[in-house]
Amino acid sequence: LWRMAHGIRLPDELTFAQSLQIEDKISGGLIAFKLWGFQKELIAALNEHDWTFVLKARQLGVTWVVEAHLLYCATFWGNRLFLIFSQSGDDAIDALGRIRTLHTSMPAKWRPTKVKDNTREIVFANGSRFKAMMATKRAGRGLAPYAVLCDELEFWQWPNDQMATIEAMAPRIYAVTTGSGRSEERRVV
Repeated sequence: LWRMAHGIRLPDELTFAQSLQIEDKISGGLIAFKLWGFQKELIAALNEHDWTFVLKARQLGVTWVVEAHLLYCATFWGNRLFLIFSQSGDDAIDALGRIRTLHTSMPAKWRPTKVKDNTREIVFANGSRFKAMMATKRAGRGLAPYAVLCDELEFWQWPNDQMATIEAMAPRIYAVTTGSGRSEERRVV
């Protein structure tokens, strides 16, 4: 209501995502985030389903799409906690770095002010925050996130135990992973 009273219009999520820039793996520079058809469908699925699991090939921009979705939710609605779990602390920090890249590339009229920005956490003035964590058996216990990104779930050390913990605390879970072949002991049940 405050935004409406002050004439601030929220963009739809596709417009928002396509206003961002992502890292180009070839040049290392930033390029416009032009969504492919399946990426647009993924955004719709993220909005329609509280739990979305994506088994993907590498370099399709799926993680970028999920992170853009989380940034959209953090930007236009405050006081939300977003946890990013990955197989290692460095991978979680890299995922948070992509959030930072997306935030920096946002049009200034939408970009929330950061009040804290360090290796493992970004906090916006509206109270929303991102926290990067290694996927351990106890990661996230005691927290109440709005949403969780489970990055490369297939490669977590204890995926069944870890997902049981995450399911108990998070209403929205987005898992993105590449496969590891036919190793039955690694499969999440």
